[in-house]
Amino acid sequence: MENKIDVVAVLRERGLMVAVHNDYRLNGVAHTFWLFTDKSGMSYKGEGKTDAEALAQVLAATDRASTVAKDEEHRE
Repeated sequence: MENKIDVVAVLRERGLMVAVHNDYRLNGVAHTFWLFTDKSGMSYKGEGKTDAEALAQVLAATDRASTVAKDEEHRE
């Protein structure tokens, strides 16, 4: 995966903003949490042991949302 600055830049290009980013420990193991929102109020969450893991989840969620939106446009 690209470095996290590049991934966050891609997400911002897609119209998302970082709402929350938190690093924490769960049972002594480091984890990270990212939450992004867009202007429509949709939110996209990624959580994992690394930034790369968490941000990959957000990218995947935005890809799925984009696919669903395109499918709905074609039905109309």
